Amino acid sequence: MSVDGPYGCPSKDDLRQITKHRTDEMELRMVEQVRAYYLIPGGIVRLVQQDAASGMSQIYSAEIRPDLWTLTKFLSRRPIKNTYGEIETPETSGLIQTETMGEHASIVSQGE
Repeated sequence: MSVDGPYGCPSKDDLRQITKHRTDEMELRMVEQVRAYYLIPGGIVRLVQQDAASGMSQIYSAEIRPDLWTLTKFLSRRPIKNTYGEIETPETSGLIQTETMGEHASIVSQGE
């Protein structure tokens, strides 16, 4: 399966719909209804959970609420480290402040 770009959706069903049966009209409608978001390649996200059976991952982004589901192939395979060798997360990147730290960070990519 191939898609034109990385998407994130609040529900797994919406993600399935936009990635399997995508048309420009449906994509626009889903974005307007806030059922789908475009993810910016290179954006730092935190992995919340993975569903290996469906090939989907739930991610947290400092820029978008709520947590989103995206295809796992849109995420980097390894945690991203900063110049000090520490794992980068939305919290440690300076984008937001929070008391808890995430599992690990990932970068949104066009697939690897």
